[in-house]
Amino acid sequence: MIGAAEIYIEDRKGRQFDALLASVRKGTIVAVADLYLLAPGAFRPQKRRRLLGERIEAIQAKGGDILELATNYRASRRLPAMMLRAYERIASSGRARAYNRPGRQPKWVLTVPERELIEGIWRSRQYKNDAERTVAIHRRSGKKPSRAWLRLTFGSPHKSD
Repeated sequence: MIGAAEIYIEDRKGRQFDALLASVRKGTIVAVADLYLLAPGAFRPQKRRRLLGERIEAIQAKGGDILELATNYRASRRLPAMMLRAYERIASSGRARAYNRPGRQPKWVLTVPERELIEGIWRSRQYKNDAERTVAIHRRSGKKPSRAWLRLTFGSPHKSD
């Protein structure tokens, strides 16, 4: 069991690492729950991997060692295995966060009559262009689909089946 003299809680931007690094001396063991948590979570995976490597090198350059509590591995003995596991976690962490972010448009579930109405207006030749069709769809159905969505869902408005 390792007694922790100092506990650092990192934020998503990684602002606490400098304070952690300043406290590292020769023989210090830096215990982390998972190695990938040394990389800030607010950046893209490529940058997170680079920062993780830089931070590991900085700790080791000061004479410290890293202990990963999840696997009980030490960087002095098992660094390649720890890095592979951390890279895998960086690649898969945060994938679900973007889907539930506020402001994302909900996926439409159209009833059969709504779908027939929208498709009928979209295929109608009485409108000159896509802009007139989308305005007519909005007026009649109350939904405001994009032209891209309409083209992906129903195809070209002049395509005959």
